[in-house]
Amino acid sequence: MATLYEIIKRLQASLGSNDKINVLKANTENDVLKWYLKQALCPSISYYFTSKTFPESGVVGDEEFTYSAICLLANSLSGREITGNEAKRRVTDLLGSLNEEGQELLRMMLLKDIRAGIGVSTVNKVWPGLCLQVPYQRCSLPTERTLKHFPDGKLAIVQLKGDGMFAAMKRSTKEMFTRNGSKFPTWLASYLLQHPNKLEDGVFEGELLCSRAGKLLPRKEGNGILNSVLQGGELPQGVDIDYHVWNELTEEHWAAGSTFIDYDTSFGCTVQSVELLGSSRIKLIEHAYFETLEQANAFNEIQLSKGLEGSIIKTLEHKWKNGTSSECVKLKKTREVDLLWVSSVEGEGRNRGRLGAMVLQSSCGALKVKCGTGFSDAEREMLWDSQPQLPCIVTVAANDVINSKNKEALSLFLPRFIELRRDKDEADNLERIKEIFAS
Repeated sequence: MATLYEIIKRLQASLGSNDKINVLKANTENDVLKWYLKQALCPSISYYFTSKTFPESGVVGDEEFTYSAICLLANSLSGREITGNEAKRRVTDLLGSLNEEGQELLRMMLLKDIRAGIGVSTVNKVWPGLCLQVPYQRCSLPTERTLKHFPDGKLAIVQLKGDGMFAAMKRSTKEMFTRNGSKFPTWLASYLLQHPNKLEDGVFEGELLCSRAGKLLPRKEGNGILNSVLQGGELPQGVDIDYHVWNELTEEHWAAGSTFIDYDTSFGCTVQSVELLGSSRIKLIEHAYFETLEQANAFNEIQLSKGLEGSIIKTLEHKWKNGTSSECVKLKKTREVDLLWVSSVEGEGRNRGRLGAMVLQSSCGALKVKCGTGFSDAEREMLWDSQPQLPCIVTVAANDVINSKNKEALSLFLPRFIELRRDKDEADNLERIKEIFAS
């Protein structure tokens, strides 16, 4: 049987993912390899060393790397039973007893980098469930396909997209995980829960946000603090962490990666749990219900005006799952573009006899859209009765470039009239519009 060192070297030398998987499959009965890969690759296990803080022995021993010699130290480090200088001393002593191969294996494991180009998904294909993979429901971008879930008149929910760090809290074990499975120190869950015995099980999903003296810290600074906490660092004096939650799952459904419960029910349970918990550090995500996309966008504009990242719209019928949901859609920051106003559509109902919508297009004609919002009543009357000579240039704000219904041209998501541009005689072409939204 090949040694652990030989197998790791084969993995490093294998070029393709299939070759690496074949190496692992040939050694599925090797329990030491299985344990070593879990320790080295699973993000939920940390030894709190970096390449800069890792100690060096300067002495080479003659002992081999064995499970019995390493396991106790690994558990003590990951469980924070030993830290700081004592942790460095213990690692230095162990390094000094190992031969060169053993030292290399220990260093790679404790630094969480075996330099073999494999990760959690690869080893889980060979040993299902060996490493924790945190289930996470991703949102879609606005397209014709995703926006069909939000017709006018159908109740849905829009929620603030937090500008912090995602975390799932498994309440029964007081564990908190990032999207990639990295685990926060156990004190964080207790710090946030404040009254942990009120809710014994279940999983919260939400966003961790840092503040100082009641003022939300910028994303870079706040997430820097959270990353430091992940590495075992202390919470800086004067800094508070809040957990803004938007979902609650049973632990069984979370582990399975799906639920049969609709989001309206799940969010209702989230509201009740937050109220029952009564923690000042666990809050319900800011949200609103809406029946039109214009209402959702108005909520989004308020968040953007505060300097926040944006919003997410969700159907109340969708069921949480691990993967991308077409019924949860991001609302982006608005961008302004200049388009050609080529014709007009009369309004209906209270807008009969005045402008209902402008028919707009890019200078190249590859983007076409109707814009029926952003007008005051006076503007609707003026632009209908005293319409300027068409085509002319108008500025509109929108959230994104999307596919149109007729497939012949692209369109804009939630266009809103800003102003006539009598000072311009050239509209943006599609290439320029895409650059504006990408900026």
